[in-house]
Amino acid sequence: METTGNDAGWTGWTPAAGDALDKIKVMSGSDIIRIWRGDGSPLRVNDISRGTSIDINTEPSSAIKEGDVILVNDCVAADWMQVCSVSNAVDASGNPATDLSIANSGGGCTTGNDMSKSLASLATNAEVIKLEAGTYFVGKREGKAINTPSLYYAPLDLQTGSSSASPQELIQGVDSMQILYGEDSNQDGIVDGFVTADKVGNWNNVLNVRIGLLLRTVEQADTSTHGGNYDVNGTTINLVAKDYRPRKVFTSTIVLRNRNS
Repeated sequence: METTGNDAGWTGWTPAAGDALDKIKVMSGSDIIRIWRGDGSPLRVNDISRGTSIDINTEPSSAIKEGDVILVNDCVAADWMQVCSVSNAVDASGNPATDLSIANSGGGCTTGNDMSKSLASLATNAEVIKLEAGTYFVGKREGKAINTPSLYYAPLDLQTGSSSASPQELIQGVDSMQILYGEDSNQDGIVDGFVTADKVGNWNNVLNVRIGLLLRTVEQADTSTHGGNYDVNGTTINLVAKDYRPRKVFTSTIVLRNRNS
């Protein structure tokens, strides 16, 4: 799983190529996080051949389409690439298979591939999996101030780099999301400290993500319940308005698997 984030008080996005958030209306002061992950079950690789293009012969499948971004992984190294064409084929034994063609451009390749790069992964014990990406954020339905704030997920179109215009509402009653990243600054496999996105020195050294959510009831409760100051991962959320909704902070730390050594 690959993770990038943007702190609420920061104007940058790392990496800069992933900054397409034009269709997402985010609550002011709340963090956002974009996650890349494998989608579905991996496919076994039968063979990888290279000429003017890279041809990856896999077990038969209709899961991967032209234009999909894939990860080829042999448990030691991995390569990211975009599939330019998909065709039915056979393996070395004549059994049904699928060929994935990787090239500079053409076919379904809108982004294309840098064919000057060498492959790090080998066909032996390799697998292919399709990549999915999306952004988690706190917003309000249709961007209207009167609506209850909620946690949303906006799928990312990997061919255009833009987020979905119809994000999925996941949890109602989320006032704020504050995120810290556990960075291994000396690369000994142990997190040395948790920092906000703008303080991360090297994203490859991030081993953990600590997510804090400030949740509230959707409906009003008794008149004794009111706003106040809430500490969410070291960020003070000041809610002075007496809206009569009980609130509670929830925090969880997530370990990122398969990080680069």
